[in-house]
Amino acid sequence: FLDQSNNTNLIRWSDDGNSFLVLNEDEFAKTLIPDLFKHNNYASFVRQLNMYGFHKKVGLNANSMAAAEKKDKQPSEYSNRYFKRARPDLLWLVQKAKNTTSNSKRKREDDKVKQGTDSDEDVKRLSVDAGGEERKPQQGVRAGGLNQDLTTIPKSELASLHQEMQALQRQQKTIHKIITQMREQNNQLYQQATAFQTLHDRHENSINAILTFLATFYNRSLDGRHGQNLANMFGGAMPPTNLQQGSVVDV
Repeated sequence: FLDQSNNTNLIRWSDDGNSFLVLNEDEFAKTLIPDLFKHNNYASFVRQLNMYGFHKKVGLNANSMAAAEKKDKQPSEYSNRYFKRARPDLLWLVQKAKNTTSNSKRKREDDKVKQGTDSDEDVKRLSVDAGGEERKPQQGVRAGGLNQDLTTIPKSELASLHQEMQALQRQQKTIHKIITQMREQNNQLYQQATAFQTLHDRHENSINAILTFLATFYNRSLDGRHGQNLANMFGGAMPPTNLQQGSVVDV
């Protein structure tokens, strides 16, 4: 609004450029406010200004009074310490009030504004429209304002975080050691289970062979075939020995 020369009959900068004047509130609400808002309510526009740190100035100079001497209402003047004519580098500091604003950062920027030592390399040019939406940064400007919402962590908190990280690392090493031991034990149990399974298979095969042999011999006896008894069958296959015979008890 202020950059357009055809709006000077409704809104313009003050003579010193530290504030702006709304010369005709009714006409301003009907003509310009709908360009940015979905309404034409001047009171809502003022609330938006208050939300972003603008304040209405009570005293008016002679030039301001002369500019609106033919109007029914006196012009309204609003100011913000970061909203100044020909100072777009300060617009990024015009922000919505937050509870977590860094006071130290804001204080340093206030001191720089008072001393007039602001540098384009230290701040980021961001423009905030009346609707509260931030526009894209201008090209060719350093992004020095990106850290405006970051707060400084005290050294005590950093030390506490460092200790907690060390404790977590120790716990992680302990857990890793326990997992390694459990993996080794699991491998040992797996090897034992494999050996037991192999032994079981061998025993099972042996028992099946014996049962098969006994079943065959039994079936032959049922069929009336008078075959040799077990002692005779195995006796012929073993060579005679001169060893004395005895019972298990004697042995």
